Amino acid sequence: PFVPRRFSKADFEQVLANLHRQGAGSADVDLLLDWFVIDSNSVPETYLLRDTGQAYKDIRKQLMQALKRGAAKIVSQSEFELTQGVLEDPQCQTRALCFKRGFSTDFPSTDLLSWTTPLIRRYLDVTANGSLSTEARARLSKLHESVKQRLGDESRLEEYLVDWHCDGITMDTHPAYLQGFAEDLNGAIEGALEATVNSFRKRSDEVADEAARHLRRCLSLASNFVGRDTELERAARYLGSPAHSP
Repeated sequence: PFVPRRFSKADFEQVLANLHRQGAGSADVDLLLDWFVIDSNSVPETYLLRDTGQAYKDIRKQLMQALKRGAAKIVSQSEFELTQGVLEDPQCQTRALCFKRGFSTDFPSTDLLSWTTPLIRRYLDVTANGSLSTEARARLSKLHESVKQRLGDESRLEEYLVDWHCDGITMDTHPAYLQGFAEDLNGAIEGALEATVNSFRKRSDEVADEAARHLRRCLSLASNFVGRDTELERAARYLGSPAHSP
């Protein structure tokens, strides 16, 4: 399970309140307060996950269970990012780029840990008894369909499938896959940035256009200006003088 890295202050405190109301949530509350710290500088205030190192990996299952007990709906970090960046973004159809990475392997639905190594937990939601989480798979499928519909253009949702390897997905096990994905990702981001820059270049600014026309007119008149040399010399001396008064 992947624990969300941030919660709004209101949502997090609602989870804590729900746990208190359940009567047996003091241990869960203490656990969550140990692992989430409030960021009072953010607007609005936010609770942030304190650490994502080895200690977090050892405790994240307990964290997720505590959060589930305190909330009717807890979302993963991926679901949070897709909701914020796609589903709730009114301009997502022009600026969102989505890359769905998955496995082409046909995994057994039960006894998964005897079929492969525990490393699989880093990539899939596996229950305590070694089965694939049907709840997580259903939510992921629903999220995928929602994102597809929201984007409209399926070309903005790229899918990358790869066979599972017992050592995970690394440059040693899948160099071509990872290299290709990195190149596609880099190219898509560069293309999006270039399109954004070009869109600004094409925008018309009436004030800037008028100022540019005045400047061109002034330069044209100045190039043909003759006479009044004495007055121009006096003006130049005045402007170049260190004095602050005439």
